[in-house]
This record gives sequence, structure tokens and C-alpha cells, in this order.
Amino acid sequence: MIRKVDDLKVCHQLIVESFLDVNKSLGITKENCPGNSGYLTLSQLEKQVSKGLILYGYYDPDLIACIGLMEKSHVRCKIKMLSVLPEYRNKGIGKVLMDFAETQANEKLVLGMIYENQKLYKWYEALGYKVDKIKKYRGNEFNVAYMEKKLEKNISKESI
Repeated sequence: MIRKVDDLKVCHQLIVESFLDVNKSLGITKENCPGNSGYLTLSQLEKQVSKGLILYGYYDPDLIACIGLMEKSHVRCKIKMLSVLPEYRNKGIGKVLMDFAETQANEKLVLGMIYENQKLYKWYEALGYKVDKIKKYRGNEFNVAYMEKKLEKNISKESI
């Protein structure tokens, strides 16, 4: 079941734990990729929530995955911190959360991800996301791929 996260501490732990194995496999550290969600502090997460980030959790019955959504404009909604605990991956939970995000957004979903994580990159492509740009930041050894998906919302006959 998907619902708004009510315990930020538990969600923070889930995010950090979810990023550990991928970060290790790609050689991502706090020093070479300081903005990585795996190194997010609880206070940083609280600050993002205070600025409008809404965290949704997938509960079964405990929190096993989450996704953050932040409205950037009436058109764009940004996906942040999609996190699934390793033992629950490859079971369709990430896709369920991405599908849920589409129901919450208006016209476009955007996200940023480490381009070198080609498995995740190809997964986003399969979900219909396209690269807007790839950027390398100073102090970051990895490229960030900014991806977007334009949503086709059903138009009711009454609005035609």
C-alpha cells in the first residue's frame, strides 16, 4: 500500500540503506559524489520536506520503499530519492511507485540520476523517460543524467 510517509527517521534510514549497495558497486563515496541521496542527513531530508518535498512510502506492512515528489511548477514535478530496500528489488515495487508518481503529476515528471548506473538508466528509459541533458558537476566524479517524461493525461469528453 502507498501512503504519505509519517516517520521521517524511518524513511531516512530506508533511503540510506537502499543506496548502500549501488554506491559501493559504482565506487560512489561522500567525497566523490557529495550530493548522492545515500549520504543525505536526517536534517537535510527535513529541510527538503519543509520546502515542499512530499515522501510517499510503499508499506508491506513496514516501509520497504519510498519516492519523493516535489512540484517545481504547475507543469513539472521532480522525482527524488526513489528507494527500494535491496531484498525487495526486482519485484515491481519501483514501477508501482513510478506509476503512482504519474498520477500525482500534471504534465511532466523530471529526475536526475547518476548516468554511470546504466542498469537504472535503462530502466528509466523503458518507463518512457528521455534524457534532457547530461551534466558533470565540479567536485563530482560522476555524470548526472537529467531525464523527463511528458505525461499524457486522459482528457474527459466534458472538457472537449
